Amino acid sequence: MSSPDDKVYPTGQPYSGTNRIPNIKQFVEGLDRDKKRRDAKIDAQLAANGQSGDAVDHVPARKPGKNRRTIRDPVTGKDVEIEDIGSNHVKTAENPMVCVTPLSIK
Repeated sequence: MSSPDDKVYPTGQPYSGTNRIPNIKQFVEGLDRDKKRRDAKIDAQLAANGQSGDAVDHVPARKPGKNRRTIRDPVTGKDVEIEDIGSNHVKTAENPMVCVTPLSIK
């Protein structure tokens, strides 16, 4: 005869005298009951596609340019490549213009 502690507590069903409220450990075990099967399925799909489940950093294509340089990002601590702005952007910043268009009211 099984004790009430050995019973699998299904999640999402109403609790009653026969379906007791689980403690935290039993509740988490009920949620993770199918986790190993789901993880095995995902690993099999990745292996079939020739991919690994590891996260890799994005490596952008290097574009040649005279105004590019590499600096260390103070927030992330990674090396990032930046490009200086062109002279047309400097002129726009020094001489800003506002363009006002009339609204057509219907």
